[in-house]
Amino acid sequence: MICAALRAFHISDDPKHYYLTDVYGDPPEKEIEEFMPVQSLTRKEGKRPAILLRYRPPDSDSGTVKVYPGKFRAADTHRVIPVTSDTSVEDVMAATLTEFGLDTSDINKYRLSEVTLDRGSVHERAMDNQEGPWELLKNIARESVRQKELTRFYLQKKKMFPVQILGKPYKFRQIGPIYYEYGSLIITYDNADIAVKAFYMLRETCYEDKNLLVLLLPNIIPEMIPEGTRLVSHNLC
Repeated sequence: MICAALRAFHISDDPKHYYLTDVYGDPPEKEIEEFMPVQSLTRKEGKRPAILLRYRPPDSDSGTVKVYPGKFRAADTHRVIPVTSDTSVEDVMAATLTEFGLDTSDINKYRLSEVTLDRGSVHERAMDNQEGPWELLKNIARESVRQKELTRFYLQKKKMFPVQILGKPYKFRQIGPIYYEYGSLIITYDNADIAVKAFYMLRETCYEDKNLLVLLLPNIIPEMIPEGTRLVSHNLC
């Protein structure tokens, strides 16, 4: 049954690393050890018997992760990097750069991204250098074996944000939050005139051969409203 489940979910891995559980067993999710388990499954009134496929790494403290190259030249599609529970994102990046024959002294020019496919949508998250990819992957596998297979790590060069094109004349107060999965960010200005000028400049800027979608979002700051001013809201039907 484990082999059949792996084929059904398009998982190419050693069946020995997986096991089945009885969802309604006692205790809940009791591991199934019978050779022909269907007849022995726990049945609850009004519910069908259910089995879950679970992942059990051969060594919970160590394993491997596949790291794919981003938009830089590399001879192979990915590298398999040995990791432990103590291996950080920075360690993985250094090892991957070495595997791809790239200079590890340029590690600050790169970032590791967690890319997941969920219900047809691709989500990308830039990982913190101190995160542990192996621990992350194990936690994902505990929740869903399928989701584990749909999670990848990409080594990518850090991109120069368009706001860096603006320069000192258009100095902003802060950048963020950054929505990597949508390719968008928020820039906050304290000076309305500078914000408007930056808006028009960015609107005419091309980034990776694409025009930017730039929106000006005014922010009302209570401290800057003259005393005695009444704010009236109108409902439009």
